Amino acid sequence: MEATETRIALYLADLSEEQQQLTVELPMSRKDLASHLGTTPETISRKLSAFEESDWIRQPSMKTVDIHDLDALLLL
Repeated sequence: MEATETRIALYLADLSEEQQQLTVELPMSRKDLASHLGTTPETISRKLSAFEESDWIRQPSMKTVDIHDLDALLLL
């Protein structure tokens, strides 16, 4: 099984590809996203914050993620 951060990173990369941009809109709540990825909402928040601290993403809102370093996310 993939690590949680890998599942989150790949999900963001897939969204970026689907939406054809590096600013993605999350199509579901964090609770639903956690269920979809097989984790908890707290873990989603923790991992997204860690990605932000690494300057891979920025979270201007709960539903929007700006991807700054797609390559770093894909390497997880």
